[in-house]
Amino acid sequence: IIVLGPGSLYTSICSNLLFEEVSKAIVKSKAKKVYVANIMNQPGQTEGYTLARYINEIERYLGKHVLDYAIVNNGEITPEMIKDFNQEDSTAVKVDLENIQNRAICVIQEDFVVTAKNALIHDSDRLAEIIMTLSLTKSIGDLNIVSMKRKHMKKERILSNKRIIKNKINNQETFFLVMGFPKCSWCQNLMGPLNDVAKEENIEVIYYLDIKEIRDNTFAKGHKDFEKLSNTVFKEVLIKKTKKINSPTTMKIESGVLTKYHVGTVDSHLPNERGVLEPLTTTQKEELFIILKDLLSQS
Repeated sequence: IIVLGPGSLYTSICSNLLFEEVSKAIVKSKAKKVYVANIMNQPGQTEGYTLARYINEIERYLGKHVLDYAIVNNGEITPEMIKDFNQEDSTAVKVDLENIQNRAICVIQEDFVVTAKNALIHDSDRLAEIIMTLSLTKSIGDLNIVSMKRKHMKKERILSNKRIIKNKINNQETFFLVMGFPKCSWCQNLMGPLNDVAKEENIEVIYYLDIKEIRDNTFAKGHKDFEKLSNTVFKEVLIKKTKKINSPTTMKIESGVLTKYHVGTVDSHLPNERGVLEPLTTTQKEELFIILKDLLSQS
C-alpha cells in the first residue's frame, strides 16, 4: 500500500511527485494508492481548498485515475475549536464528491478530529486502523472474468487481448467489447446485466480490455497503440473534457467500425453521500438491461 499525506500539499506531497522516478514508480506499482486529506487547509498554500481540489491537484502531478482511496475527516469542527486551538486563519477541508475527476476513487469519511497543542490533528490510531484494513483487504469485485465464471464473457491475458482487438479491427471483424478496469465500481455493476443480455442474445464472446494502465500510464506497454485507436476508431467515445475513454464503456464493432456504445451503467447510478457506489437497484438493473439489449442486439 502507498500512502500520500497528510501534509502540506505542495511542499510535502507534490514536491516529491516532481521527480519522474518517484511518480513513475507510484503509477506502475500494483499497490493500493491512498491519499489522506488534511483536516484543515494551510494558510498561504491551500486556502479554501476542498477534497476534490486536493485529489485533482495530486493527480495533475501524478496522473489521472491513479489514486484508489481517499480518506477524509467528516467530524464537526466548531468555531470554538478553531479559536481555542489557534486555527483562525484556516478553514476545514470540505467534502465535494461531485467535483472529483477520478470517478473510480473510493472516499472514506470518518470523524478523525482530535486536539493537540495549538492544532487539530488526525486520530492516528483510527487512521492507522483504516489503512491497515485497506492493506489487508483484497480488491472488491475484481473483473477477472474467468474467476467470476461468466461463461459468456472472455478475458485473455491483457497483452494478448490488446493484440486480438487490434487485429480484429484491422481485419474489419464484428465483435463486442467492454473497456474497464478491476477496481471500477461501475464496471462491477455492469457485468451481471451484461452477462444476462449476452446469454439471451446467444453471444458467446464479449471481449474485455483492462484499460487502466494503457490509458492512464504514458509509460505503459501498449499506451501508444491504445492512444492511436482512441483517436481514430474510438474517437466518438472520448470524453470531451479529459480526451479519454471512460470506464466502463461497452461497444459494438461492426466490420472494424464502432457503431454503438454505452458509457457507465445508468444516469441515476451515483455515489451516495459517503462516496460509496451502492449496487444497482432492481429498477436500475431493468433500465440497464434494456440499454444493453439494444446495444447487443444481433438483428
